[in-house]
Amino acid sequence: TIHITAIFFLFSYPIYHRNWSVKTKIIILVLALLVGFTPFMQTLLEFLGGIGGRIAEKAAAYGGLNGVDRYNDSVSEAEKTTALISGVLKRIFIIPFLLYIEHRFKNNNWIYKYKKFMNLFVFGNAVYFVVMRDIALQRFAAYFYPFEIILLCVFIDNIPKNKRIKWIFIFILYALVKLIFILNSAHDYLVPYYWIFDINFYRKSGLNF
Repeated sequence: TIHITAIFFLFSYPIYHRNWSVKTKIIILVLALLVGFTPFMQTLLEFLGGIGGRIAEKAAAYGGLNGVDRYNDSVSEAEKTTALISGVLKRIFIIPFLLYIEHRFKNNNWIYKYKKFMNLFVFGNAVYFVVMRDIALQRFAAYFYPFEIILLCVFIDNIPKNKRIKWIFIFILYALVKLIFILNSAHDYLVPYYWIFDINFYRKSGLNF
């Protein structure tokens, strides 16, 4: 089966082909961050909740309408705050860095595809900023996170070989920091680790990254 939120990824096809400049991407991110501090998403969910049918049911579950909030109630306020801080801190580092690469190497041949993947990565993070206060809704942005890996690989593959080891080492440290943040912010959900083929498989519903 496919989760209903995966339909949101259909936006990636037109977004990939957009010719967004670095400045445009920064504006998109800033606007999304500002919207994230407003009650926009709660208002939208309340509107969808009034439509009826399957959409209303999902809106009620995600937005806590009519006392229903099976997604967010399972996570404490401390865990939500920790996840929010770690998510924002990670983006403060990686987004400016990836945008700088696009600007720095704008005249290189390989930057064309990089810019297209950057469109998707920026869009995904813009979605994250809009819904960052609601853990359940963050899954809408999760489909765009893998483009971070693609962008880093494109960068590594196109820099001089004598500089690759240094940058690979830096990215490994960055990945370790991310892992530590995730484990610390959702320890009870990730430790001990269960995979889908365990006989006594059990997973608490909780944080999404």
